[in-house]
Amino acid sequence: MREKLKNIEFLRFIFALMIAFHHYTNSGVIRNSTNIWVKNLPHITFNLPFIVDFFFVISGFFLIYTYRGISETDFIKKKYCQLFPLMFLYVFSIRIFSMFGFTNPSGEPIFSLLLLDSVGLTLSHSGVAWFISAYFFVICFYYFLLKNFTLKNIKLFLFLSIYLSYAFLIHQNNGNIATNKIFYCVINGGILRACAGIAIGCFIAWQYKKAAGTTPRIIYTFLEGLCMSCLIYFLLLKNPQWNSLIYLLVFCCFFNLFLLKRGWISQFFEKNWSVVLGKYALAIYMVHEPLLRIIRPLVFNAHSDFLTNHILISTLLYLSGVLIIAVLAHHFVEVPGAKLMKKLLFSQPATGVKNVEKLERERFILPSRIKQIIIYNQLTGRMKIA
Repeated sequence: MREKLKNIEFLRFIFALMIAFHHYTNSGVIRNSTNIWVKNLPHITFNLPFIVDFFFVISGFFLIYTYRGISETDFIKKKYCQLFPLMFLYVFSIRIFSMFGFTNPSGEPIFSLLLLDSVGLTLSHSGVAWFISAYFFVICFYYFLLKNFTLKNIKLFLFLSIYLSYAFLIHQNNGNIATNKIFYCVINGGILRACAGIAIGCFIAWQYKKAAGTTPRIIYTFLEGLCMSCLIYFLLLKNPQWNSLIYLLVFCCFFNLFLLKRGWISQFFEKNWSVVLGKYALAIYMVHEPLLRIIRPLVFNAHSDFLTNHILISTLLYLSGVLIIAVLAHHFVEVPGAKLMKKLLFSQPATGVKNVEKLERERFILPSRIKQIIIYNQLTGRMKIA
């Protein structure tokens, strides 16, 4: 069993909160505020959407790091079981809120529930949920490659995916890769970001190994602090003028340092509480937009003075609400929904296996164990093999 990378779980949690913060600061009331500092918040947080590309890199790493060799069909069904419950909650919430006039319906619900939203097959997308569909589409495609092609050919294809995807986005979007627009009717920006980001994560996983040697811990700590400072500068303080691949390169360095876990910063977050927080990351990402849609007309329009004069308090209240709802969504929708979906999509074997993970272990571990027993019996003369 692979080692749990606890500090990476913390990164997923904090990145999800930063995405929620970004969409909060881009609300209409903040842009129209008379307070100069508050009015400039959308400009300050302009670079935060690049965090989505960080999520793609992390996902690609775990695709290789946790690879177990199950069939393509089982992998697709397993991913669908994990993602569908929160997507259903997202689509259902938006539709209910639109019925009461809190927001306008967006996207095409059937394609969203099939996790085919924003992959080039629809004319619109359902807000932040585009990330889920792009991730699902590309991760399943890459898994198919892992199962059916040699590693050499896969690496060549992924390298070309990284180069061509980012080259196209950079030149079509003025140096900014953070887009999910449709180019020339068929080229989807979100899919290109997913193809490139997940491929980078795969390469990181292939070269990943624990740091060895006698390099002083203070050196790793300094590098971690330097990369963290650069990320904060690029995401929150830098004007959006540079080639955005610089932000991604800095994150990849930071990500590798956290994987090595040799500095004090990465080791500080290598705790069990990081795992607890990390399991709510997807729920935070999926529930923050419906919450923002419903509280915008209820709170923002009626209490713009409060928002202007107490921006810190209102931000903390909003993020606290997102976190509370995410915890409830995880425990009452995501987890039980995934279990229900597995019962529906995976047939129960006659051997009495009650969950998919145990079935996978029996498929690949049990035959090896039987082979060991046969060899032992042959050596001891207990069994004759024809």
